[in-house]
Amino acid sequence: MSGSSRALARAGSLQPSMADLAETLWSFARCRYGRAPRSRSALERWQAQQVLAHLAWVLPRSPYTRERFRSVGGDPARWRELPVLDKAGMMANFSRLNTADVDRDQALAVALAADRARDFVPRLHGLTVGLSSGTSGNRGLFLASQSENNQWSGVALAKLLPGSPWAVHRIALLHRANSHLYQGLGSGRLQFRYFDLLQPWTRLLSAVQDYQPSVLIAPPSALRLLADAVAASALTLRHPLRRVVSVAEVLEPLDRAHIERALGVRVDIAYIATEGFIASSCRAGGLHLNEDLLLVEKDWVDRAHRTFVPIITDFRRRVVPVIRYRLDDLLTLREQPCSCGSPAALLESIQGRCDDVFRLGEVVVFPDFVRQALMHSSAEIVEYRAVQTAPRRVEATVSVPDAALAHAGTIARAVEANLLRVFAELGAAAPTVSVQVERAASEVLTRDKVRRIRCALPD
Repeated sequence: MSGSSRALARAGSLQPSMADLAETLWSFARCRYGRAPRSRSALERWQAQQVLAHLAWVLPRSPYTRERFRSVGGDPARWRELPVLDKAGMMANFSRLNTADVDRDQALAVALAADRARDFVPRLHGLTVGLSSGTSGNRGLFLASQSENNQWSGVALAKLLPGSPWAVHRIALLHRANSHLYQGLGSGRLQFRYFDLLQPWTRLLSAVQDYQPSVLIAPPSALRLLADAVAASALTLRHPLRRVVSVAEVLEPLDRAHIERALGVRVDIAYIATEGFIASSCRAGGLHLNEDLLLVEKDWVDRAHRTFVPIITDFRRRVVPVIRYRLDDLLTLREQPCSCGSPAALLESIQGRCDDVFRLGEVVVFPDFVRQALMHSSAEIVEYRAVQTAPRRVEATVSVPDAALAHAGTIARAVEANLLRVFAELGAAAPTVSVQVERAASEVLTRDKVRRIRCALPD
């Protein structure tokens, strides 16, 4: 491997001790092989017990959590009646919320300095510190003890690793920032390497070529570029990939099909937020809520279409308690049970953020409706974007191959017609729809999360 490749493809810098390794393996075994509830009712009873046991530990140690419980007379059994907490509320009360007596501003300064220095294992008072990507406008702050890191590593292995942990695995994480959560994954026959997406793509591609991963973990935008490189013979993987996992961005159906076709393997999903490991794909490919780690209440936005915003209670996280925390994502349940037999809720899709919803008068239009309208307009569309730029204006851009540019007018009219049809079916007054058809080109790797469906209206 060249010196530049070594600089780009850095392994986790924290080598686990024997005690850390033992805790990681125990967490792996409990998650993958532990006895799990087999029915939905049994799972819900077990979760309620876990939450109460967790609160018994958290309440004496988290001043802000005790303050929240005053609204229910201090009774832990009434935790479902607590007002929900959002990111702004969590950040405003972070110093009194965490159980390690860590000052928010000090932790934020450490995390920001580490992000600028590309140091991905910052520590404060023996705790690791992390930041969310901040695409929602509010950067989230994360603290974790070494024990929580160990347990996360075990859970991540159990849910993301194909086959046995004793086999030889070469895990590649392509991401904007390395996470301390992955630092304990590299040990012995299990190799882990981080590839920084802020580095030049050509050199990063060379580093991936040298490493020859068996497991790829990356945002869909990066996976698509890797798929393009494989298709163009700019990247040669000498052995078949054993697993490909999409993280950080919504995996669009268009991207999934393109990546799977080029890489020859199913694309799975790991839905991970600063506040918890929300969902992951099972062996059958179904995307399940990780209800063995957290309890998810559903704030229904559209019951008819099974769309909700999750309110999570994580009964594993102790340093920063996550109790009735409202995420800003739209999820859709699948009605049919999964063939894997798990009683955990099955998701049809992660639609995107709540503020990606179009608002046409009194009618809300969820991203999935817009996405499907665009995709079904023409089989020649290889990329798309749609933005609501004004209360009565939607702008769409679709990319097609050179050969399809001769039909650009037909494609544009089909896109406009499909969008207007969907808006009409939902009862919305017809907005002005502007459609641009452009030549498909190699995407420039972005530094932010890709959002193809976006509402740009002012708050």
